[in-house]
Amino acid sequence: MFMGVFYGLARKQHNRGKMFSSKIFRIFSIVLPVLLHGSYDFIASMENTMGGLYFVASLLYFLHCLLDW
Repeated sequence: MFMGVFYGLARKQHNRGKMFSSKIFRIFSIVLPVLLHGSYDFIASMENTMGGLYFVASLLYFLHCLLDW
């Protein structure tokens, strides 16, 4: 989902002729899903029952920051 959103934003910026922001969104479309997937795998492998809560809280914080941007 995150990859598609950021890639779509990159295409929109590219079509508008804004190459720098297009490049930033393309980088986000790769880096953010990798980081989210890696953090999810790390938390899922923890034996702490609070791991899922940590992931959900960090995801909600990320979405909050993204929507304010």
